[in-house]
Amino acid sequence: MSNDLKRIASSLYINDRKFERTNIRRSIGSIVKYLTEHFETKVKGIIPFGSYTRGTMLPHGNDIQSDVDLMVVFSTKDGKLTPEAYRKRLQRFAELYYSRGKIVKDHPSVTIELNHLKFDMIAAVIDNGIIYDSIDIPGKEEAWIETDPNGFNRILTSQNKKYKYIVKPTIRLIKYWNASHNYPFKSYELEKQIADQDYSGCTFQQAMGVAVRNLSSVGLTNAGEAELNNLQANYIDMIQLLDNNNIYKAKQVLKKMLPGF
Repeated sequence: MSNDLKRIASSLYINDRKFERTNIRRSIGSIVKYLTEHFETKVKGIIPFGSYTRGTMLPHGNDIQSDVDLMVVFSTKDGKLTPEAYRKRLQRFAELYYSRGKIVKDHPSVTIELNHLKFDMIAAVIDNGIIYDSIDIPGKEEAWIETDPNGFNRILTSQNKKYKYIVKPTIRLIKYWNASHNYPFKSYELEKQIADQDYSGCTFQQAMGVAVRNLSSVGLTNAGEAELNNLQANYIDMIQLLDNNNIYKAKQVLKKMLPGF
């Protein structure tokens, strides 16, 4: 079963050989180019972040909510505006350069959908502090909050290396389950839960078990909690069938968890 899970996790990775990765890179390049030309010195930088940069983003065909996150860092040389003011600037930019695409302004981002790929632009500013400078993004009620856009990337990369490169594939497997079962979890929170486990000496099958058993139902809706309970029960059934050497039925249960494979 570990070989099956390894194969599925590999197919869910958007690697350099996949056309979707080429499209994403091309679109990021054009968005960055247009942002730089449009805003000139008003933008200090554009930082890709999120699951795309971590290698845990799923292909759109496997997760319709997959998106690429772009942090647009605005200059505050002439004063620091409200988050809403910067969002409006990004919306006007999107309407000017991507009028044929689908544009959605939502808190805290402006999303451009191009060829079924979503690009979330989020405004940010540099907060020059006494001890250190920080990057701030929109929080609740039009407040700015400090963030480290690639902080979790470093944690996940460290965990993945520590546990013999099994953590990121496990995340992709569970994210596919999540996408296939009405999204009980928010993607980022799901990744953090899975990364924060001990996978010492695990095979792919065992790593999936560790992740599944330790997922928390806190904050889930009733429907989401039911989906999680089904996942955990199905994993137990699959292991029992494998222990009884009933490979065929075990694979049928796996298809309940990861339909389409």
